[in-house]
Amino acid sequence: MSQPMNIQVNLSDLRAAAEQMGAEKRRHDLGAGDDTAIQLERAEGIEISLADLETREGLLHYKDMQVVLFIPDHSRRQGFFEKAVDDGSKGNKYHIGQCQKLDEMKRNNRLERYSISRNPDGQFEIYGFDRSGEQIKDVVELNVCQYCLSLLNYKGAAESSRRRWEVVGEFDINEFFASHSSLFKYLPGNISQRDIGYTKDWEEISAKTRKRANYICKSCKVKLSDNKNLLHTHHINGVKSDNSHNNLEVLCADCHRRQPCHQCMHVSHSDIQLINRLRREQGIITSNLSWDDVFRYADPAIHGPLSHARSQGYAPPMVSFELSDSQANVIGELGAAWPDRMYGIYINNPPSKLHGWVFHSILEALEYFNG
Repeated sequence: MSQPMNIQVNLSDLRAAAEQMGAEKRRHDLGAGDDTAIQLERAEGIEISLADLETREGLLHYKDMQVVLFIPDHSRRQGFFEKAVDDGSKGNKYHIGQCQKLDEMKRNNRLERYSISRNPDGQFEIYGFDRSGEQIKDVVELNVCQYCLSLLNYKGAAESSRRRWEVVGEFDINEFFASHSSLFKYLPGNISQRDIGYTKDWEEISAKTRKRANYICKSCKVKLSDNKNLLHTHHINGVKSDNSHNNLEVLCADCHRRQPCHQCMHVSHSDIQLINRLRREQGIITSNLSWDDVFRYADPAIHGPLSHARSQGYAPPMVSFELSDSQANVIGELGAAWPDRMYGIYINNPPSKLHGWVFHSILEALEYFNG
């Protein structure tokens, strides 16, 4: 009996050619193991032990896939399940970070059955028991944990209890995942499937539109003629089949994701670095940015510590700051830096040690500015 052939295909040259031609760059990484990734995007998620849950910069992940943690069991007191079904905000809260409540659960070795999910609908399958002892299930939209929001200072949630409640009310799980996508390899599948709704000739129309704009982003004015794949054509009214001239706008990938209803668009940290490097070279990012400019150009993954810094009265930092040694060799890049204080926040990889400088990870910076 013949053995099955092991065929390996290298698509790197094809991808490079596509980028050279200007095809818009999109991430389609689903997850480590299709079955696991698909299961995680269902309302029931995957049951897990807290010992198997990993953290990165205070965020929860499983096999390099960012996840949230929830407790399906809503039977601990009479009527709890029914109340949660009627109003999800009255059910168990789900966790997006390694907050004090989760630490307390671990210390007390609580015996709840935990599940993880990255369901893009923000809905979770919960269960209880009827009067006869039969298990009953339903799918509900639970509220996010306020302790997690405070830990991460997501959208300034740590500023006040009022602001925290506002963030809970407007919380969008897809937007949250997208804002931290630069920290993880894999992203939720439905977010990566953004090709639905385009006309068959969309690539050609997009290419012509970007060329007509001289490959310049209409919003931030960065020129991407040598990196056309990072320049997108945006449908202003949100209708992807409406390719009328007045409905098309050329935007860099970073500005595109900041448009209404586009907050769930994932842009890798390396792409943000490249766009910001070009902005800096073209005089768009300078050493005297306002705080509004900082939040416009900085990777959203560091918005939490930046919000703390602003509320503490710090001057606006430099964004995507390149570190140089005594020989003027670039040795690393910081997401944000205060050169006068010799302090910086790095993303993913810590830079080489540099005399006098202090480098903090995102989680360390959250603690530093909130101390």
